[in-house]
Amino acid sequence: MVTQSANASNLIEKANAIIIGVDTRGYITDWNEHCFIVTGFEKEEVYGQKLVETLLASEDGPAFDVLMARLLNHELVKNYEIPVRTKSGRTVIFMLSSTPRTSATGETIGIVFVGQDVTELTDYRKSLEIKVEERTRELQRALKKEKEVVEMKSRFVSIASHEFRTPLSSIQFSADFIKKNNQKLSKEELSKRLENIEKQAHHMTSLLDDVLTYGKSEAGKIQLITSTIAVRDFINKIIEEVGHSSKNTHQIKVDFLRIPDQLTTDEKLLRNVLINLLTNAIKFSPGREAVHLAISGNNGQLLFSIHDDGIGIPEEEVDTIFEPFVRGKGVASIQGTGLGLSIVKRAVELLKGTIQATSQVGSGTTFIVTLPTNGQEAEIQ
Repeated sequence: MVTQSANASNLIEKANAIIIGVDTRGYITDWNEHCFIVTGFEKEEVYGQKLVETLLASEDGPAFDVLMARLLNHELVKNYEIPVRTKSGRTVIFMLSSTPRTSATGETIGIVFVGQDVTELTDYRKSLEIKVEERTRELQRALKKEKEVVEMKSRFVSIASHEFRTPLSSIQFSADFIKKNNQKLSKEELSKRLENIEKQAHHMTSLLDDVLTYGKSEAGKIQLITSTIAVRDFINKIIEEVGHSSKNTHQIKVDFLRIPDQLTTDEKLLRNVLINLLTNAIKFSPGREAVHLAISGNNGQLLFSIHDDGIGIPEEEVDTIFEPFVRGKGVASIQGTGLGLSIVKRAVELLKGTIQATSQVGSGTTFIVTLPTNGQEAEIQ
């Protein structure tokens, strides 16, 4: 018997597994060599010590007390993971299964835990879980992007079909009229019909330009080509061009405040931004006499404020006006693809600037474009 007991003790001591014994109060009564290898604690350092206080972090103590209560109530627990502190202060994860230790009379006098160090496996599992979560988020983003693209294409088809059909119908009507009445038309009437065809063709070209420009910006094919421009001359040319294209239906009132004499920027992109915003201001303020442009320089920045007293934008639509192919509910009768402001926003971002919009229905809209500049500020009288 002595030999069998000694052999059993030696087997436990040398087993390639964690074997920890505790009494009913949670004090350590058994601690084999593998426990020392994993934790760095010698048997003499832990023997007779309370397991909760010696090996566990304070926040894990209550959970272990609940576990002990379950075990002493004759409940079997398998594959229980618990974080254990090593002598060096590192935390390892034990996966333990329990066996009650009983006296000769069948009374439970303690618990024996048998298990393995599963720290690497747990870390690997957690890393896999993190990767799965990351991939799931990526998939969700991709699905969201795909949904947005589908919705965008749907909006494009709807808007483009309407916007292209109108000028095409007008062109066809004028062409048919000229064909049928060629011999009867006066020079004035013929000129009027041809002018309408030219106008509608120009409108269709403008629509196509918007689509192509947006496509280039989406594909990242727009490259910055910077040059130095004279700010005041540049603005005056923009005003002249917008006035001519809009047939001078509105006066463009300009305020030059403290601005640099020169600005290094992409002239084509900035021109696109200002023409688009000024044209919109005129388009969406029918019946008004003027739109306003203010340019000011401050702390290395150049601010362009474009304001109109037009129809305005409902509050719930202001946050969506820079999205492609989005048009407000109140502008159905005004031509456009819904791409202009999204192109403006992309251009401003390429210029390392920002754009903001404020609006009130019936009172007009203000766009503020802020661009960085290293130019020397000068007072413009």
